[in-house]
Amino acid sequence: AYLDKHVNEAHVKLEACRPVREEVRKLEKILCQQLGLKAISWDCGWNIAHYRGCLLAFQNLARHHPEQMDVLNNRILVFANDTGISSEGKVLLNSGEVRHNWLD
Repeated sequence: AYLDKHVNEAHVKLEACRPVREEVRKLEKILCQQLGLKAISWDCGWNIAHYRGCLLAFQNLARHHPEQMDVLNNRILVFANDTGISSEGKVLLNSGEVRHNWLD
């Protein structure tokens, strides 16, 4: 089966991206603490390196625009394919947009 044939390759790739995954977890924790977010998640087809880039860009944006980050308190932030507010009240930011578009 497909899984049996490719499981070793998947483990190698998973191990190769461990440092990026660890950095992502740290960035999520820092941003949640600094901004009072309940959680941050990734709901996009891009890889984890792109997610890390989004987190770093958002961290920089938050640093330069702290007054506009108050609206995120007690919310869930999702980097997704759209920007807006979900029906559950989650804040969605399009992961393909540049960070200054996230302020609009």
